[in-house]
Amino acid sequence: MADGSPTRIPEEQAPGTTGDGAERRRDPRLSASWLVEVWLHDDVFATGCIVDVSTRGLCVKTSDTAGNVMRTGELCRLKIHTDSGVLACTGEIRNIDQRGIQFEVRESSAPWLPTATTPGDHPSEA
Repeated sequence: MADGSPTRIPEEQAPGTTGDGAERRRDPRLSASWLVEVWLHDDVFATGCIVDVSTRGLCVKTSDTAGNVMRTGELCRLKIHTDSGVLACTGEIRNIDQRGIQFEVRESSAPWLPTATTPGDHPSEA
């Protein structure tokens, strides 16, 4: 992760596994460490760090108080600060738990989300 790009999370450590260790997510999660601004309204936002990404979503760790004012189903504007620059997308809050806030990303061709699904592949930089 020295270059700032996401890296694959090993299956046995992957969040979102079932009790028997099987992955329940549709897409593999890759660990990431990018700063992000989560805009709920024009004057309400929180800052945090992206914990992991997939082709359809991402998980953001923010302060506990930020998670207290956000609700499942709300749409937020996300401004992601990567080594390549600031990228923006719209995300729907799917879940809030101790790991962070999980978003489903609305833009299907978001360049910062991985498109590779085979083991060992890394997403290309856009």
